[in-house]
Amino acid sequence: MTAVKSSAPDRAADRQRATSYDVARLAGVSQSAVSRCFSPGASISLPTRQKVEAAARTLGYSPDPLARSLITRRTGLVGLVVTTATLRYTPQLVHDLAGTCQSAGFVPLLTTLDDEKDLAAGWARLLDYRPEAIVTLASVTLTPARAAEERGIPLIFVNRAAPRGVIATSIRCAHASATAALVADLAAAGHRRIAFIAGPSSAPVSRDRLLGYRQGLQRAGLESAGVMHADYSYEGGTDAARALLAYPSTPDALVCANDAMALGALDHCRLSAGLDVPRDISVTGFDDIPEAARPNRALTTVGQPTADMARITVEALLRLRETGVADGRETLVEGALRWRATSRRPRAD
Repeated sequence: MTAVKSSAPDRAADRQRATSYDVARLAGVSQSAVSRCFSPGASISLPTRQKVEAAARTLGYSPDPLARSLITRRTGLVGLVVTTATLRYTPQLVHDLAGTCQSAGFVPLLTTLDDEKDLAAGWARLLDYRPEAIVTLASVTLTPARAAEERGIPLIFVNRAAPRGVIATSIRCAHASATAALVADLAAAGHRRIAFIAGPSSAPVSRDRLLGYRQGLQRAGLESAGVMHADYSYEGGTDAARALLAYPSTPDALVCANDAMALGALDHCRLSAGLDVPRDISVTGFDDIPEAARPNRALTTVGQPTADMARITVEALLRLRETGVADGRETLVEGALRWRATSRRPRAD
């Protein structure tokens, strides 16, 4: 029996090897016409475009983005640096950033850090890819920021401030003002012993929210009923609530630096301490994760404007692409209070 060799692998190989010159020969046009056809905004007549596109389909040709980047000096890559805590507790922000970047034609290159202390190795690998810019949701010290500057890679900080001495764009939720407004409203609802469950003392976002808590107390003329630091987790919120409720002067409101801790605190108050929420105690969070809105929780919280932050980030990326210069612009985006069933609301005047 004579073996018949399939031509399918050869055709697949041909498609993989097809170049813009192959397309030009088949279409009967110049290579520059092929290049213009696949360059957004380039001038090319409709008949020529149709011939090029037909030839490209026949050969299975598509432009090589890496080859194009050598000409345009635009890789399309954008470094996206996040911590596992961000992925775990505020995934919507990462989702919106990645999706909005892709919609604008950028390719997010995700670098995940177990801890911000692990930045060095991941940062060095990311710089080797020479992205057009790095969007970081992790804190960056002066040394890695300078390393990016030296390679001409601009930085955009999301929910972080740029290190002192570094010119970089910063887009942040107004954590402090939102928390201050929440605390002031709790005071207006009759609360007098308001405690705070903070995240790790080293976490910049938690520090901003703790600052807002203190500002809100000052605005209301109240003293703190206690501050406990936890690790942003449900279990951390449970342990912190247990400790705060053991204080001689029991808090009548627990303001938490994120929703995961607030849910832990809420369950402890209801299930272990036997408290009626919100009659005996109010519990609030921050971030408005999906679990917060579930009917069995109905957590009062502050929603981060993640879609707005992602849009402003992409606007900054496009501005950088156009000018090539970091402008050092800082944008604060206001959060939105979500009043639900776990807190007493201030009475309307």
